[in-house]
Formats: sequence, structure tokens, C-alpha cells
Amino acid sequence: MKKFTKQTQQLKQTPPKVTPLKTNLRYVVMGLSAFTLLACSGGSGNKTPSSSLPSTTSYPPSAERLLEEATNSNDLYVEADFSFDQLQATQLSILAMGSDGQPIPYTRLNIYLIDTSELERELTEWSDAHADKAHLIAGGLSNIEGEFIRIIEFPKSSQSNPTLLVEVNAIGFENKALVPVESKYTAITLGAI
Repeated sequence: MKKFTKQTQQLKQTPPKVTPLKTNLRYVVMGLSAFTLLACSGGSGNKTPSSSLPSTTSYPPSAERLLEEATNSNDLYVEADFSFDQLQATQLSILAMGSDGQPIPYTRLNIYLIDTSELERELTEWSDAHADKAHLIAGGLSNIEGEFIRIIEFPKSSQSNPTLLVEVNAIGFENKALVPVESKYTAITLGAI
């Protein structure tokens, strides 16, 4: 048994002459790799490759092209004044107050966008019958002063004044309120005023 452990120890030890050879071999391989990479680069300097795509120019389309179906992106035509912006935004500022007139800190709020396009008349008060038309678009917590301030983005629609449903997870007052969005800033106070 001692004989095998002695042989194993001898195999594990690397002779001192082999270590510098391994280090030198490593440097030679790294140098050859770097040389190969530089040699394969083509020596073109800082020239940028030319694009095979034609430059886009403005052109008035023919009436026939407007009627044809586009088969690729080069066949598409967009009016010069077309806006790709399909979002509407408002800064929503909510103040949640308890029945004692004190702010309600760190309470959960949910903001829903109400689809009123199929309603015959304007919503003036919330009913759970309209719950299927409510789409959650934001949520969060009020701060220590009971404030919830956030820029809310939602898709533009045919609705002249979109309506938001603000839901506060608190008890002691009406915790759902309909809020019409009429400008880029919308403020509401919920609870005791």
C-alpha cells in the first residue's frame, strides 16, 4: 500500500523544468492567435462597408400604388403628417384621505381605463355591471402623505374624454371613483375632504 501512495505522489509532482516550458508555450499560442486575428482582418483600415440598400427618398405615390397591396416594406406609403404616436398621457395626482381627515399612507391603488365606446350614455357613477369594460393600466402605493402621483399612459381612442376608474383598497369611504381625463394633468381627492 505504501508503494502505491509513493508512486501517486511522484506522479502528482511536476518536474521543475516542465513548468517554464508550459508558460512559454502558453505565450507562444496566445501570440500566434493574435497574429492570426490581425492577419485575417483584411487590412482595410477604418473604411465602413457600403450599404447595398438604396437610400430612402421622398416621392409622391401614384394613385395605382395606393390601391395595390404592399408585399414588402419598400411598397408601403405613409402620409407626411402621419403620427405614429398612439398613446395619450396624463399626470394623475390622487390624494387619499381617511374619514378622520388624515392622509392614508401606503395604501394600494389601482387605475383602470373604462372603455365607454359601446355605452349609450356617459358614465356618471360606477356600477359593477361595467366591470367587463374596465382594463387595469396602473397600480401602486400612496406615499406617507397619502399621495399617489404618476404619469399614466393609455392608448388613444375615439373617446373624446377617456374615463379612468380609481380604486383605493381602504375601508370607511367610497373607494371607487370615476375620473374623466380632460387634460395632461388630472387631480382627485378621495375620502373625507
